[in-house]
Amino acid sequence: MQALAGKRGHSNGSELQKYMEDSLDQKAQQARTKAQIPNVDYVHFVHYDIKMGFRACVLGVFGLPVYMDNRYCHVYCQVLPGDEAKDLPSTPEGHGHDDRFITKRVDFLSAQRSPQWLDEPVTLHPHFDERSVLLVQLFGFSPHYRPGDGRKPGKLTDSKGEAPHLNYDHPMAWGVTQLFEKNSVISGVHWLAMFKGAPNPDVLARLSKDAPAHEVLLQALKEEYLKLHDGMSLEVKIWDGRLGATDLRDGRNEIQVSTLGNKEKYVKVHQQVHQRSIDEFVLKNMDQVHKRNGPIGDRFEKERTLFEQAANGAFFKAMDEALEKAGQERLPST
Repeated sequence: MQALAGKRGHSNGSELQKYMEDSLDQKAQQARTKAQIPNVDYVHFVHYDIKMGFRACVLGVFGLPVYMDNRYCHVYCQVLPGDEAKDLPSTPEGHGHDDRFITKRVDFLSAQRSPQWLDEPVTLHPHFDERSVLLVQLFGFSPHYRPGDGRKPGKLTDSKGEAPHLNYDHPMAWGVTQLFEKNSVISGVHWLAMFKGAPNPDVLARLSKDAPAHEVLLQALKEEYLKLHDGMSLEVKIWDGRLGATDLRDGRNEIQVSTLGNKEKYVKVHQQVHQRSIDEFVLKNMDQVHKRNGPIGDRFEKERTLFEQAANGAFFKAMDEALEKAGQERLPST
């Protein structure tokens, strides 16, 4: 590098380090050359390391249809390994398999038909394979909550007055996104199209053998193996474990919504404002004074926390039962 620049070579370690820092510093380089330095998105130059893994968090779902209104929802996510990775052994650290997580902190200010989540990112450590995907599935139930005395959660059931029930084979919606390419994590906000019914086993098998994922999905749509939820989408943020969330550029990976459906429709639905917030689950059975005050005040804040405890407890219990019935492992403990 020094020879190409016509500079005398530095043999001293500290001098060489300073030379490299000065050469690679964008501001210093711009001051020397008086030229605009290209804004290089260096996340694409970070090769994946299974020890560091990648980080992920679900941001939100947008545009649930009217018949899915009035549901308390969470998103269950799992890495489906590509064919080259599925039979690899776990690393000495235990990495490489059973990479799953579920959302836990819903944003109560978000709309019931466009729920958002506030979870801290989780770190996953799957083996590298360009055919590996993240499968996301939306589950939910219609809650009926009657507040208690304010010291402990009130009574929570489903809309039929029974304990909430989930069926793993009948998610509300599902989608997938490719995780890796060119030895790196595809870092950024992935904007995904969502499909009806349960994940199609034949399509999942194709995804494990071929990439890029959006082309596999497009072909499956053409062959009518899949059916889209009209305008419904999900955003999940993914980035290499060595990077911070702020290292990512603004913008989204929109290849799916641009390829699989009508992007203008996705944008319109994404921006649509819905009136009923998730707070309504708490508010609608409180006394008239608190109903008139709306979702504000210490009493409401406390009851919201109690509702969340009850709703999450019921949801995760039902999800564990659904997973076991489907022959799968219960939810991860962390």
